[in-house]
Amino acid sequence: MRKMENLEYSYFINELRILENSFFKKAFEPSPGIIQLRFRAGELLIHLGTAMYFSKHIASEKEPTSFIMKLRKELENRKLLSVFQHKKDRIIIFSFGEKELIVEMFGNGNLILTENGKILAVRYPREWKGRSLKYREEYRFPPSEQFEITELKQHLSEKPVGAILKNLDIGMKYVKILLKIAEIAHSKKGNLLTDEELNKIQLAYNTLMDSQKPILAEDDYSLYGEGKHYSSFSELLERFYQHNLEHKEEKKENQDEKILRHQFDRLSQLEEEEKQAKQKADYIYSKYIEVSEILDAYKNGKLDSVKEKYKIKWKNKEKKEIEIEL
Repeated sequence: MRKMENLEYSYFINELRILENSFFKKAFEPSPGIIQLRFRAGELLIHLGTAMYFSKHIASEKEPTSFIMKLRKELENRKLLSVFQHKKDRIIIFSFGEKELIVEMFGNGNLILTENGKILAVRYPREWKGRSLKYREEYRFPPSEQFEITELKQHLSEKPVGAILKNLDIGMKYVKILLKIAEIAHSKKGNLLTDEELNKIQLAYNTLMDSQKPILAEDDYSLYGEGKHYSSFSELLERFYQHNLEHKEEKKENQDEKILRHQFDRLSQLEEEEKQAKQKADYIYSKYIEVSEILDAYKNGKLDSVKEKYKIKWKNKEKKEIEIEL
């Protein structure tokens, strides 16, 4: 599924700020990896690792996990003081003072509750060399290689410019748009860029930054380009992801229906085969005397004595196969 880019989180932060000075009410996890945060100012739906947006849908009450219970206990009725993005990365921080809810949206995503920098709860405990997401551990931001456009010259090398710019703090989707605006080939080596081309990249970046607006195309969305314009990025995101989730569920239902239909057809086939086999067995049993007489004659080398009586014909003498009419 389409994942939000760094630049899109930077844009969405402006809409998220409506939650500032609002009180936290409750947390839910309607499906694994989908977290709904309820504030007095609105309902925020977070698809960990994919996207976040305000939702008009109110999550149904389900048996909360221990993680959700911890969020409720620690944050209920606390005022959200600020919400911000960490260094234009896919990390959004909800600050309640000494307590912070950190939403990591890269990879498969994660949600971490901290107090004075120490982890109180984590949705998916993880551990790497030099970084641990576990209870009571100090929270450390993940290492990052991303850079700002003003630092581009420092990162030029023999790699293709597209590969160099993948670490630009806007996300790969917008790197491709940027290079298209600048009319520079993705494959051109970075150390061969002229000053004029570097200036084109800077101007393209400025154009991209100045022209941002939520656009919904047929099967994607963007902050630059052609399509249906939305005044609210959140509204666009909800429409896009809810449609895709419904389509995914419908596709799954159709697939399940197809599997069920195949299983039903196979079951019917097996039942028919069983029925035919039973009919054959019943018929043979009903002709037990005749079959026994033929087998005895065959064993004693006197098959010719019953050949006319049962209209026996050789089907394949080499394989010793015969046909019998009973």
